[in-house]
This record gives sequence, C-alpha cells and structure tokens, in this order.
Amino acid sequence: MNYKKTIVEKLKGSEQPVSGQDICKDLGISRVAVWKHIQSLNSVGYTIESTSRGYILKGLPDTLDEWSFPGLQLPFYHVEECGSTMEYARSLYFSGSEPYVVAADSQSEGKADKSGIWYSPPGGIYTTLVIPALVPWEKSGLYYLMGTLGICFVLKEIYHLDSWVRWPNEVFIGSMKISGMLGELYGPFHSPEAAALGIGINVNRSESNIPVSAVALSELMGERISRRDVLEILIKKIIDLVENFSPKNIIREWKQYFPLINTMAETSEGPVLILDINDWGALIVQKGNGEAVRLPVGAEIRFENQ
Repeated sequence: MNYKKTIVEKLKGSEQPVSGQDICKDLGISRVAVWKHIQSLNSVGYTIESTSRGYILKGLPDTLDEWSFPGLQLPFYHVEECGSTMEYARSLYFSGSEPYVVAADSQSEGKADKSGIWYSPPGGIYTTLVIPALVPWEKSGLYYLMGTLGICFVLKEIYHLDSWVRWPNEVFIGSMKISGMLGELYGPFHSPEAAALGIGINVNRSESNIPVSAVALSELMGERISRRDVLEILIKKIIDLVENFSPKNIIREWKQYFPLINTMAETSEGPVLILDINDWGALIVQKGNGEAVRLPVGAEIRFENQ
C-alpha cells in the first residue's frame, strides 16, 4: 500500500477534518507513523493542517508524484529527470512490469518526430501512457488521434482555448506549437500487446526555456499553470477513450480540431488535396490526376500556409 497516496486520497475526499485514528485504522499503522507521513507530505509542498478534530487538506503542490493523483487507479511512475519517458516506459514494460503512466519533470533526450529533439526543461509535462493494444499495427494511426485528441480536449475543457492538430502528432494554438506526441507499439510486430503514447506539453515558460516558435499555457493564460491539473485531465480523457473505444467516435471528435480538410498540401509526389481521415487514422488525399490515396502516419507531407 502507498501510504502517502492513501492519506492524500482520504483527505482530498473529505471537506471535514479526518481524525488520525480513522487514518490509522484504514492504513493499519500507528498514529506516530501517520504523523510522520503528514510531515513528509508537507515538506514537499502539501498543506495539511492539524486541528483538534483531525487533519484537513488545504492545498496541493504542483508535483507529478504518484500521490498527487489520489483518484487515479493506475500504476504511476514519476522521476525528476530521465532521458525520455518513452525509453523509461519501455524499460519498465520489458522488465516484466506493465506501467500505465510515466511522468518526468524534465528530459535530457526528449524525442520528437523525424528523429528530432523535444526540448524538455522543467515547467512542462513529459509523460508516456501505456495502454492496451486496441488495433493491429497497420491501424496504429488511431493512437495518434487518441493522443492529440486528449491534448486538445484538455486545452478546450479547462482553459477554453481553441487548438488544432497538424496531422498526425502536433498541436497548435494559432501558429504556435504547444504540444506534440509520439507513438510506439510493444510486443510482436503482427500482434502488439500495448501502445505507448509519449506526450509533451509546454505548460509553464520560464526565461528562454522553450523555443520562440512555441508557446506555453502560462503565456496564454497570464498565470502559472498547475501541471498536475493538466496531466490529470489528460490521463482521464485518454483512459475514457480506451475504456469506451470507438474509432468512429474518436475520428468524429478529432475532426473538430483538424481544420485542414479541403486544403492543399505538398508530398514527395507533388501537391495533393486533403480529403478526409479514414477509420484507422490515415490521411486521405487526392493527387493531381484525381486519384485518391491513403497516407499512413509517418508519410512526408507539408501543409500549405500552416
């Protein structure tokens, strides 16, 4: 049992003070042990007050440790820094564990598409969600739709920001990039066992900590943003998409954030007209000769005026 997570969950779920005796009974530990756990939580930013009636939670820190998400019934791994959360999640999976969420405060080798680097200083969200494989590898474009849909949902639901997706894996506010993701499959090539969604979001900008071509949530909102709140809603949205998996519904909702249908783009074979997204996340385009073809995730494409 994770005692700190259980204490936070119990205090967060009550508007009234919770007695030390009740906590002792639930956890099966002494009152001294409870007091030590409370002091430890306060030392890392929690505000837990002791009253004559018991303990009451007054404030949560902006941390991404596992006990910061008391309502999340999933394995959660937090590190202050790692090479990348994608690599960390992969090492846990192949060592016999099945992590569901990995989060880091910073990454030294964050991954971007086309072998690029995702600049990952403190202040952002860097996470990998490992979910059960829902479709075969040839339909893995759906994972990109699920990840970017989750990001856009958070921006709209919490902050009322209009975002859009540059297929398949980048999220923008206007002309400024705010988030991106990568996908990876675990297990045999023809029968994957799990999918990893690696997501980075620019949340709080400190001086020069993200590229000038990008934007952070804190800039848009004019205040410092709780990374914990952003990550919690993101995880819940993606888990909801998993538990109620419906490619049709995912695509319908995702299209709200994809404004490039009926616009032109450039590919290695020349200009194309973007027609639609198919039922496994591939882009349907029309070539200059009128032929409609599918572009899978990873295809080279440059969108005009975007």
